[in-house]
Amino acid sequence: MASLLVSRICHDLAAPAGAVNNGLELLRDELPEGADLTSMDLLEFSATETLHRLLFFRLAFGAAGGLGVKIPVSDAKSAAMKFFDGRKVDLDWPAKSPQNLPQPIIKLLLNMILLVVESLPRGGDVGVEISVEALKVTGAGVGAALAPDRQDALAGKTPEDQVNAQVIQAFYTGELARTTGISMDIQGDGTSFVTLGATLALS
Repeated sequence: MASLLVSRICHDLAAPAGAVNNGLELLRDELPEGADLTSMDLLEFSATETLHRLLFFRLAFGAAGGLGVKIPVSDAKSAAMKFFDGRKVDLDWPAKSPQNLPQPIIKLLLNMILLVVESLPRGGDVGVEISVEALKVTGAGVGAALAPDRQDALAGKTPEDQVNAQVIQAFYTGELARTTGISMDIQGDGTSFVTLGATLALS
């Protein structure tokens, strides 16, 4: 139910955000030649950024397409690339991967990416690998590390009444894996890279 509500909210918010973008385009055409477009550029960027975030959140936290469906991996890749465009993270997602994945796997993958990015305090490079056997997301950057409280939350060791805003991403990612019977592992040297792996058995 929560996933369906997230999908509904993202869908309903995307419409007015898109309308703002369309309105700004019309307004730009009506401005006199030589007008300062700094404010217009900022507004258009913000409207586009809002749309990109809603699309990503719908896939990562909602029930895009309905429950029990398969999602094109290309849709997830496009949403992630747009979501991280212009940020401190460079996302490397090779073209070769399964064409479609069950919705829970797509959600898990996108949340793994979010958790790895959270582990890069100064930004860095994030690599995505997908096969029929596993998902792997690696983050490399200065100070890259998944804090102990995040590791506990990911492993389900954090009591629910102690889950807070700092560990919720790790807790939710771990819950996604556990509810789909997927085992996860963490690797890293505590200073320069973090790797999250998830073992799959895709049919």
